[in-house]
Amino acid sequence: MNQTLDLKGLKYIRTIRKAPVPVYQGGEDFSKGYIELRHGEDLVIVASGIMVAPSIRVADELSKLGYSVGVIDLFRIKPIPEQIKTMLSGKTIFTVENHNQIGGIGSALCELFSDDGITKIHRMGVQERFGQVGKMDYLLNEYGLSESNIKEKVLEIYNAR
Repeated sequence: MNQTLDLKGLKYIRTIRKAPVPVYQGGEDFSKGYIELRHGEDLVIVASGIMVAPSIRVADELSKLGYSVGVIDLFRIKPIPEQIKTMLSGKTIFTVENHNQIGGIGSALCELFSDDGITKIHRMGVQERFGQVGKMDYLLNEYGLSESNIKEKVLEIYNAR
């Protein structure tokens, strides 16, 4: 948050009521617009905000099952960092965001890779519907974004290839 003050240009900050699970230790360089938190050869989960911590836990669980799962915290979607295309080209990508699937990370990556024909992108986010009010755990489960939902969908789609 403090580094945001030093970055020039427009910013969009999404907040929640309670403190998020810490992912960073401090001193990270956020100027690239993303941070690769785990490197993976089989598939990559691209997340942002409060969905980063559960994505890391899912990647760790899947690594115990023999999968090589990367996790990228993509906190700048416009413009998409140029290195992202090189890093993700040809990989199976899952985007996870507590945001409508339209207009978020998943949409931006679909647009970026729309012509390459080899990169598979699977979006996990809030479906187009009226929103609900409730505790975060309830809402994540309701929208299919709980940790167990993420793990289940990743395994289902990845293993069906």
